[in-house]
Amino acid sequence: MIQRLIAATILMGTLLAPAASAHLTNFSDTRTFTLGEYSASLDIQPSPIYANSLLTLTLTLSTTSTGQIVIPKTEFALLSPAGNESQLQARSTGTGWETTAAIMESGNHTITIRVQDAEGPHETTTWFVAYPDIPYRITPYDAAQDVYTGYPTQLVFRVVNQTSLTTAPELTDLVATFEHWDDAHTKILDSENYTLQPGPEQTWMVKRSFEKPGMYHVRFSSRIGHFNADDVPLLHTYATAAPAGMAPAPGANKTPSPAPISIIIVIATLAIITRRRE
Repeated sequence: MIQRLIAATILMGTLLAPAASAHLTNFSDTRTFTLGEYSASLDIQPSPIYANSLLTLTLTLSTTSTGQIVIPKTEFALLSPAGNESQLQARSTGTGWETTAAIMESGNHTITIRVQDAEGPHETTTWFVAYPDIPYRITPYDAAQDVYTGYPTQLVFRVVNQTSLTTAPELTDLVATFEHWDDAHTKILDSENYTLQPGPEQTWMVKRSFEKPGMYHVRFSSRIGHFNADDVPLLHTYATAAPAGMAPAPGANKTPSPAPISIIIVIATLAIITRRRE
């Protein structure tokens, strides 16, 4: 739950202004913020990041008044989930600063950035989640897929077991949990679980209709795979109204079909017979 709230807090500014349609994808690990008189952009790679991997941080600074890129002296520090702090060696890229660190633990890591200029030190903190290094990686098959309200949508995923180099046919209990969040991205409005089914080209898929617009998180869990929803990077999408001119969803606004003519004739005949008997 901690990781879920962290993801919501970090990305709330981006999520409050969704585009006309949004694809099914991971959250971005790029941060933008103000640091003293500077506008800062911090890129965290890889994204998402897992334990036992190498982290790269790239910081770009520009003056808020002119937008000119500047390279004041900058220091980085990293605080691990266990509380161990390390100073990271920063190197200039010509347009900013870059540093790397080995991420050995899963959990919430805190980054401290300190900029030194003539006005004194400017400091801020941000954080990211490193996921457990489980064997499975789950990604959308079509990262450009849009989701429209009222339309049954087939969502397809690639699930790879990095140990066996297979598409994880053993995960017969793989569950996708769809969480519908409010527009302020502060609470979950409803949640539904779907068991994924094997699909073509060694994929996994689920069919779902998004009846309400808004932000949806997609989280994955499996008892067979020994992982829960906090162990796997969540995906997200934004369900919007279909664009003008798009064909109506199957079954939408259907009028009842007229009764077959044979049934009408039978009913009329029975009515005539009944009247004659009377």
